[in-house]
Parts: sequence; C-alpha cells; structure tokens
Amino acid sequence: MGVRILALSTLREFWQGENSGAEEPMRTWFKLAERAEWGNFADVKATFGQTDMVQDRFIFDIGGNKWRVIAKINFEYQRMWIRWVGDHESYSKLTKRDIGAL
Repeated sequence: MGVRILALSTLREFWQGENSGAEEPMRTWFKLAERAEWGNFADVKATFGQTDMVQDRFIFDIGGNKWRVIAKINFEYQRMWIRWVGDHESYSKLTKRDIGAL
C-alpha cells in the first residue's frame, strides 16, 4: 500500500512561482515515497540514500541537493507529515533546534 503523505499541497505551494524548477523532482520524490513501505530509518535510506535524520525529523535532499523536505514519519501507521520545504540556502540557516520544533 505504501506511505500516506500529508500533503502534496505543501509541495505544490513551494514549486509555484520562483521555485517552479522543483516541481518535477518533488513529484518524483512524492511518487517514490508513497509507494514505499518503511519500517525504520534504514528502509528510508535504502529508498533515498541522501536522507539524514535530526531528532525525529527526516531530511530529504531533492533535485541534486537543491531543495530539502523535512518530514516526520510514523512507521507503524505508514504516515509521513511534511513539516517544511525549502531550498538549500534556507535549510542551511536552520538549527537543530529549529528542525526539532517543526
């Protein structure tokens, strides 16, 4: 069945306008993620090798590290909540505390 991702609208809002180049890579990421069945961080890394984890947030590099998605995943219920979307520059300004608060 795969992971249920909440919500595509968050990604869509990001790629509209000046981030239009992010649409195709983010749609591809979304489709791969929603087909995945993850039980732990190692499973996520097997799907997306460039994924990092800060506290209980998963940091996905998208589009060759141009953009980032920060999400929270509930493995038991196969749910992922997108908490933040941004470009590499904006991400680099976040602290671990910022990420944990998302």
